[in-house]
Amino acid sequence: MFSLNEFANMAGWHEVAHQWWGHAVGWESYRDAWISEGFAEFTAALVLNLIDSPKKYNDYLERRRREILEKPRGGSVVNNDAGPISQGFRLHTRYSPGASQTIIYSKGAYVVHMIRAMMRDPGSRNPDERFIAMMKDFLQSYSWKSASTDDFRKVVDRHMTPPMNAGETGTMEWFFNQWVHGTEVPRLRSTVIVEAATPGKFRLSGEVWQEGVSAGFRTVVPLYVDFGNDLVVPVGSIRVVGANRSKVEAELPLPRVPKRIVINAFHDVLARD
Repeated sequence: MFSLNEFANMAGWHEVAHQWWGHAVGWESYRDAWISEGFAEFTAALVLNLIDSPKKYNDYLERRRREILEKPRGGSVVNNDAGPISQGFRLHTRYSPGASQTIIYSKGAYVVHMIRAMMRDPGSRNPDERFIAMMKDFLQSYSWKSASTDDFRKVVDRHMTPPMNAGETGTMEWFFNQWVHGTEVPRLRSTVIVEAATPGKFRLSGEVWQEGVSAGFRTVVPLYVDFGNDLVVPVGSIRVVGANRSKVEAELPLPRVPKRIVINAFHDVLARD
């Protein structure tokens, strides 16, 4: 649930965001309501990131993660288990009284954040350049129209990066099937370590895998080097499928001895821990 302070800080930004998501771009049916509410919620969180701090943004995502995976007061079903985003307001039942808002707003926002995370280019002057171009494309393509989830997916397809092609079909159907039309949430695991190699270079080795998902569930897991003192730097990503373990073997030039290798450091993927 939202704290009073969080609500006061974000409600105004959420409502302002509706001039783009919900008003300029409408939604085709109840299955696509997240295009209005989830997008507006994500935009409000992004404002928090830009005018306050990335830490506040990350804290916000952690609260939303917990909310998505919790059983609300008065309910008998975990919010996420009530059904997928594409079920829209039908998620609200006596067994899941808060699920529709949590899934449409919070999980919807999280899904947009995950797309942003996959599109980010840390080496670019503006790491969000590709994501911004994609969102502008969606706005321009569907202004004064009612867009469906599949319409949005096709716009994302046009801006895919090679790592995003986890389904190996040249589209983002794998992602939307899992996260908008599905309810699975993985538990991510890693044994990746870092050791000194040649002078100025360090060797990464180990495995990354996921638990609690079906055999075909695909996740692009980001890898980070933690130098300590809150300096965590992205170094790439690795694809995992089902319960299969993906090996990490790489040698990287690094400015100094890192503390450790971490995965999913900034809630890049909605995960169970």
